[in-house]
Amino acid sequence: MEAALLQFAAKAEMLKHAIILRDASISKPTHHEALVGMSDEIDALEDSLAQVKTYLDQEESQLVPAQNILTLLAHQRQEIDYVQSNIPNQMSPPPEAPTEKEPRAAGQESRTAVAERSEGKSTRVVKKPKTPRAEKLAYVKVDEFNSTPKYIRGRVSRDQVNKIVDVIFEVTTAKQKVLATPRRKLSDVDLTRWTNYQEAENAETKGTIFFTEADVKDLTPHRIDSAGRTCLAILRHLGRVREIRGGGLTRIVVLQ
Repeated sequence: MEAALLQFAAKAEMLKHAIILRDASISKPTHHEALVGMSDEIDALEDSLAQVKTYLDQEESQLVPAQNILTLLAHQRQEIDYVQSNIPNQMSPPPEAPTEKEPRAAGQESRTAVAERSEGKSTRVVKKPKTPRAEKLAYVKVDEFNSTPKYIRGRVSRDQVNKIVDVIFEVTTAKQKVLATPRRKLSDVDLTRWTNYQEAENAETKGTIFFTEADVKDLTPHRIDSAGRTCLAILRHLGRVREIRGGGLTRIVVLQ
């Protein structure tokens, strides 16, 4: 392409000289030969122009597929940016892979079943624990955070909200562990905690997992400050938690 343009420029320069000589007499043999040479150069120039036009037409035909590729790449880039922006700084560990059990032949009993049957013991039915197990709330995504009204969000960031999610899981896990432990096995400190937890319950909190700011201070190294209360307000707006007030306490109920 660059060579064709250079050739075109050279031929154009020669045409300038031809214009200068347009008034020259063609009767002289030298002038006639010059004009014949110019005619040949013009023909060659026309051929070059035709090649340039063909090249440009080919390049133009590739513009539409190239534009389609650019559009697809831009869309893919938007999806990648969305995924990256929705990955929180805190990531839950991946679930452990289930251990493979040895295959048992058809009709073969386990050793435990054989031992219990030989001793005349019936298989025990394991009762489900009465105390619910704490589960971690889902982290707040970008679109959820942006959908929260500005007057609720204030100046806190999404990462701050997700850190409060971690704190909630930490305090509820510790609290439910105390509640699930038999009283006779509790230490004096945990027994006092267990009593306080029971006193904090009411009809609305029955069967739920909840905590108070005092629980956070007691069971974790964290504190619920003004920014933390703003984060709780965002989680409440998004339906992750709710408040139950009464008896001078504000209970934060975790919505599973």
